[in-house]
Amino acid sequence: MKIRLISIILFLAISLGIAQTTSPPKDDLALPSSQDANYQLLQTIPINCTYLTTDNLQNIYAATEQGQILKFDKKGNKQFEYSNNRLGQVGKIAIKNPLNILVYYPDLAVIIILDRTLSVIKELNLYDLDIIAPKGIALANDNNIWVYDEITAVLKKISPEGTTLFESRNLNQLLQKQLNPSFLQEKNNEVYLSDKENGLFIFDAFGQLKQTIPIKGIDQFQVLDQQIIIWKKGQAYLLDATILEAISLPLPTTRKAIKMMTINGNLVYVALADKIAVYQAVNSSNKQ
Repeated sequence: MKIRLISIILFLAISLGIAQTTSPPKDDLALPSSQDANYQLLQTIPINCTYLTTDNLQNIYAATEQGQILKFDKKGNKQFEYSNNRLGQVGKIAIKNPLNILVYYPDLAVIIILDRTLSVIKELNLYDLDIIAPKGIALANDNNIWVYDEITAVLKKISPEGTTLFESRNLNQLLQKQLNPSFLQEKNNEVYLSDKENGLFIFDAFGQLKQTIPIKGIDQFQVLDQQIIIWKKGQAYLLDATILEAISLPLPTTRKAIKMMTINGNLVYVALADKIAVYQAVNSSNKQ
């Protein structure tokens, strides 16, 4: 069995006996095995966040319980802030590039599009589009928006103006089961939808179902170029979609429980109760 991993820093092959035979895209990351795991703490940001993500420049975005969005540069310096106390708590921040940032407020089904300074470009109310029960939101590569409507059981691609571009068939009828998505993401013109009870579903660029991966209990995930990092029950796993196997990944040791994590290049960002901690994974066998 093979897992395509980039050799940016570390190899899982040492402990798992997995050989790397190809050179995967630069977006993929090989985290250390349990035997070689070693994380160097680079910095902390004192903030209790409810959502955490980064962009391709390693800027850090954090949401608070009060509905705020804060942007920090890669050194942890605060740059910009967006505050909105009328829409409730932030449910998701999605970024394809720092010039177009999607923020979703599930309480009122409102999407806010922000620019690089966290100034408002566009506000879109999904209820106005007759999307009554949106359960998953994702930003597309072309800056359009994917949304799953639980009432109609349809995955739709809409423009920022609200025009429906593509939509799937009724997925409840197609799959003969009731979907209740927990997370949605687009990567490389494919849409990934997780459901805790039914697994992970992959759709093409037109919203048509391509593959079902029967791994349950996924709270959140991050799709890299050839890998999927799964987060469930406070643990991280690397999913090899070719063999449908999830391999446990070690996390930095902290005194407090990790609420959320994201990976960017050779860095691991974790949200704790009172701070964001940024770690670099290093290979202990090569450490000077």
